[in-house]
Amino acid sequence: MISIVMPVYNVQKTLVRAVESVINQSYKDFELILVNDGSTDKSGEICDELAQKDNRVIVLHKENGGLSSARNYGLDNASRKYIMFIDSDDYYETDIISHFIKNKEAETDLFVFNVRRINNKTVRYLDSIEKTTKSQSAALKNLFEFKGADFYAWNKIYLRTLFDGVRYPEGYLYEDIVPSYEIVKKAKQIQFSEYIGYNYIENSESIVNAAFNPKQYDNVLQRVILLEKIEKEFPELLSSATEKLLDGFLSTGYKLSLSEKSETTVEYYKILKKDIRKFRSLIKNSKKIPKPKLIALKLLQSNLFLYGKLYKFYLGK
Repeated sequence: MISIVMPVYNVQKTLVRAVESVINQSYKDFELILVNDGSTDKSGEICDELAQKDNRVIVLHKENGGLSSARNYGLDNASRKYIMFIDSDDYYETDIISHFIKNKEAETDLFVFNVRRINNKTVRYLDSIEKTTKSQSAALKNLFEFKGADFYAWNKIYLRTLFDGVRYPEGYLYEDIVPSYEIVKKAKQIQFSEYIGYNYIENSESIVNAAFNPKQYDNVLQRVILLEKIEKEFPELLSSATEKLLDGFLSTGYKLSLSEKSETTVEYYKILKKDIRKFRSLIKNSKKIPKPKLIALKLLQSNLFLYGKLYKFYLGK
């Protein structure tokens, strides 16, 4: 019934928990594809040991190519009707697949779960919606508006044929934004559930959550690509795409503010301000952007240090 793809790279501390959340599912008809993406710790060995204990576990070893490369490799080797993803430091609720089987409507080819975000201090329950739609525009609107839906790869169950002609862009962070958009465009019926099936672990050591690294500017670049596609194909959602780009500006600016001053951070701060100016009129003319975000954007452009200090105050992060 379902192929579950799990990219694996140097996650020996969390791998077993992630895998057990899959193999302990109340619904048993699945294959779990572990893609060892050139791990240099014991992750590859752990994968092989887990596969020996459960014949539903398939291990693929490959040279390191990054998260998108591993996901794509798993997709290329998936054989079941539906596709799921899970990151190897996260975990499923034990009835996530059963919930899908019991609640999926006949024509649904994309099913979206809600998400729980967990870090060392807090557990956040994100907002979502209980709705089924055949409108790609309405579905995209939900992805923009509900943080429990969003453009993630891992909180969805996909009809495998939705990936025909769609793969994750390799060599980028925030790689799931544009493919999620393309898949929604292809889906004939999209079903949203408020059920929390996915536990996302906010790892402060990951490149996405760390202080600024040049690769993190992909957070802006991928959102620009999304905005340009929305502007051409779903112009009624331009304000939503504009706010999502603004969020990328603000979060990237915050990461820059956390970093020690260097030639790299100075250069990327200049690039960030240049890109903000490029889209300033679009942001200014958008009617749905909250005032605190507009104030934060002005501060980001004028004083990076002070912006970093006040980021959480303005945006409630």
